[in-house]
Amino acid sequence: MFIAFLIGFLFGFVGSMPVAGPIAALVLARALSARFRAAIAISIGAAVAEAGYAFLAFWGFSTLLVEYPVILPISRAAAALVLVTLGILLAWKQGEIRQAAEPHRDRLTGSLLLGFTICALNPTLLATWTAASATLASTGLLAVTPRLAGPFAVAVSLGIVAWFSVLLVLVRHFRERFRPETLAKAVRFIGGALVLLGLYFAYLFAKSIF
Repeated sequence: MFIAFLIGFLFGFVGSMPVAGPIAALVLARALSARFRAAIAISIGAAVAEAGYAFLAFWGFSTLLVEYPVILPISRAAAALVLVTLGILLAWKQGEIRQAAEPHRDRLTGSLLLGFTICALNPTLLATWTAASATLASTGLLAVTPRLAGPFAVAVSLGIVAWFSVLLVLVRHFRERFRPETLAKAVRFIGGALVLLGLYFAYLFAKSIF
């Protein structure tokens, strides 16, 4: 069980490092705006959702998308709507970037739900974690069994939150070196990237139904 926990933590930590995903972009945008509590709340919500997919993969639910193919286009449409909306809010309605203390206007429950929703709307993560589980099983380091699904999934969530915590510490340390105008431009750039990512999901949705 300890090996399952350790490997799950490493998978979650290392797998969260790429900054091209929507969760990473949102966490970074909140951090640049000095909204650190909201940023960590988003990462926790996302970690819970992704841990759910990791749990299902260990249980062998990889056939879920095959049995219910309608899940994928619906989730893509919903993800497109959410990401485009968030991107517009960041890019064109960006609030004041503060160098001082973090503002307290964010509802942590809303940030948790936001992170959870965005991650939950990506069922392809089930296929990703299934592939990771298969790779792990092929190494012989760990038996991929339902008994270990729980510890593995919990460790994945902790690994994800641990990485984003490290990222937030780094941003908080180096953020003061940049002017507010520069930080605002960075957040608007992230917003534009989210819009493009949302449009890509919209394209995948259109492609799947036409």
